[in-house]
Amino acid sequence: MYTDPDEAAYCITRIARSRALAAASIDSGARASHAGIADAYINRLTSLTRTPVRIVFDV
Repeated sequence: MYTDPDEAAYCITRIARSRALAAASIDSGARASHAGIADAYINRLTSLTRTPVRIVFDV
């Protein structure tokens, strides 16, 4: 499923925390910042579902 399950678990935890902080923030800048951080972790988590590309040269 994930290429690195430990990093995926870390990303899932950080996404949940960032979303919670965004929801709890009273300042719009803080909300946007925490939402942006969550988006970055979502992108990283998505990249962990992809099969890495291996380039093999014929010699």
